[in-house]
Amino acid sequence: MIGLRRAGVSAADRLELKQVYHTLFRNGLNLRSALEHAQKSFSGERSRMLLEFVAAAQRGVCSDTGISDIQNGEQDD
Repeated sequence: MIGLRRAGVSAADRLELKQVYHTLFRNGLNLRSALEHAQKSFSGERSRMLLEFVAAAQRGVCSDTGISDIQNGEQDD
């Protein structure tokens, strides 16, 4: 978010990108279902760019690692 702010991305665009991220990686759906849902829900230019990138990825994308769970002492072994 800091990098987006420094790059001059508006607060509204940053918020939408954050919502897209949560839709893709934190809602409990598999990536394909989450991508379909996000494509229907978000229409901003920057969001479209992110969604097109994820959709076109041939080798997959990294998902959320759950770092907040590790910080709270709930890491998987």
